[in-house]
Amino acid sequence: MGQRTNQMRYKTNGRPLTTMRRVKRKRSLVDRILRKNEKSNYKILGAITIGMAITMINGMNQGTKNLEDSLRLAKMQQTHIVTEEEKWRESLRYDVNAQEAQQEKEEIKIENVLSNVVEQYNQNAAQYGEQTITENDIKIYEEMGINDGQIFSQYSDSGELEYHQNYLKQNDGTVNWVAKENIDGAYAIVNGLDNTAIAGIINLNGEYEPLKVDLMKTASNQDIIASDNYITIEGNKEVYDSLKNEAQKRIKEQEDKSKGIENEM
Repeated sequence: MGQRTNQMRYKTNGRPLTTMRRVKRKRSLVDRILRKNEKSNYKILGAITIGMAITMINGMNQGTKNLEDSLRLAKMQQTHIVTEEEKWRESLRYDVNAQEAQQEKEEIKIENVLSNVVEQYNQNAAQYGEQTITENDIKIYEEMGINDGQIFSQYSDSGELEYHQNYLKQNDGTVNWVAKENIDGAYAIVNGLDNTAIAGIINLNGEYEPLKVDLMKTASNQDIIASDNYITIEGNKEVYDSLKNEAQKRIKEQEDKSKGIENEM
């Protein structure tokens, strides 16, 4: 028989242990209690930590919410203030615009239209060897029925489109004639001292343009040519209507005057 080596045996419920396995020491009752308490302490500490973290997060969220609410309230208050201020400023702008519109409307009254024409005419009168005029020297001719071959357009040397009146103008292909159905009326401002046209305006299908009266014939069959000292007035509806009203007013005054003379006779 082979030699039996001395081998230490442990009580292992009948199973021998090799040297590769270790026997765990059985914990005592005190160790188990301390271990249990230690785990409990870890659980309590973990719960406290989680609770503190939740509290901090909630506090941060609440603080953020309070900040957002404060910013939102401040923004609403600021918006309200700006809106009220803008309303006040808008009312001021409205007043200013209304005053400017009223001023512009007053500036295009017939008195101002004629006074401006007279003023511009007199500034250059000496240059053209002409005498100065007053508003009383102004005549307004109404041309409501202009036939074909009287109004044409052409470009000036500076490249601007101009409208001219000349019933003797030859159709040489260099001008564009305006058909009579497109002409709603025209007015010529005439210097009554020498019967020369010094300004004009025309209504072309609701579009108002300055008119250069080179040559026109009046209802009394009188030719009127353009003055060398010609004034270009602004082409707009207000100026046109002002001249129209003034022309009709003068016609009525002349008719009333003629009727008065006839009644006296």
